[in-house]
Amino acid sequence: MQLAGFSIPDNAMLHAGAAVFAGSLFFVKGFRDLRTLRRIENTPTCKIRSLPMGSVEVIGTAEAEEPLVAPLTGKSVAYYEVRVEELRSSKNGSRWVTRHHEVENPPFHVRDETGRVLVLPDGSDAHLPEAYRFQDNRLGSVPAAVEAYRDSCGVRTGFFRGTYRFREWHIGIGEPVYVLGVAQDRPDLRRERTHRVTEKLREIKSDPAQLQRFDLDGDGVVSNLEWDRARGQAVSDVTAEGVEDRVVIARGSSGEMFVLSSRDERGLVGSLRWKAFGGVFGGGELFVGGIAYLAWSLGGM
Repeated sequence: MQLAGFSIPDNAMLHAGAAVFAGSLFFVKGFRDLRTLRRIENTPTCKIRSLPMGSVEVIGTAEAEEPLVAPLTGKSVAYYEVRVEELRSSKNGSRWVTRHHEVENPPFHVRDETGRVLVLPDGSDAHLPEAYRFQDNRLGSVPAAVEAYRDSCGVRTGFFRGTYRFREWHIGIGEPVYVLGVAQDRPDLRRERTHRVTEKLREIKSDPAQLQRFDLDGDGVVSNLEWDRARGQAVSDVTAEGVEDRVVIARGSSGEMFVLSSRDERGLVGSLRWKAFGGVFGGGELFVGGIAYLAWSLGGM
């Protein structure tokens, strides 16, 4: 492109367009982080024993009945995420492209000094520090854990292949965990209670002594009315026994914020503050700079 006696490189326009696109993405992400930061700062921390229903913030340590094994670090964890990325080059520069992404997020418990609560992390916005990174330089040796994981996900590395990096994030068992979500009845609570009532009624049917207890007129037959009394007794027994994990913290049905982090609140707030500042101001400057360059270039054509 020729402008007033000098030329603009053809790829300059592409770079300006890329700056506009990237700037808009960074700005939106930064604004989202700022919104999350404000919500965290304005939400009081609840003790698990006195957890109210609705939007809550809890801080404790992670527990799991059946801990996971993080594939790259080998640690005992309640949650992990792994990415395998390939470095690809183009005329606009190099960038990392995800070749494999895995998230294991089964329910786990958070415990504080007053009790514990079940967390259903599916759908959460996880803010986790990177726990492990290995970049394959095609010359050095590959750690055994990385090699095993690479083979399991079908990624092939080597001297004549691309450059790869392997990254892991996790929430370790016994480590701090921060949760901002919605305290609610466990989704399958009604189904579990119904199942337990059904099991108790099945026990009554198979036990002549229990059946005789509900045969109030002593005619040897449990009538419909008498069976209703047996059902009522089963419901009362299940209610008296209680149900473990009646209340859980999970994603809300109305789009409420659901944040999960292995940092304490202070560390999470500090991380979000830097991300929000960089995204809003840095992304905004990148966007405005790209627009200004495009306007100047097109105006001089």
